[in-house]
Amino acid sequence: MGNRKSNFNSTFSQCKTQDKRSIWESEIKPQLHVLSIQNPK
Repeated sequence: MGNRKSNFNSTFSQCKTQDKRSIWESEIKPQLHVLSIQNPK
């Protein structure tokens, strides 16, 4: 039982990091792109 729980926890934390990555890809990156278009260096 304890083993299964730790297994679940590691899977859960993996999902959380993948979530953050997809948020970065879908929301933050486009905003940075727009900013770089508005403010050319």
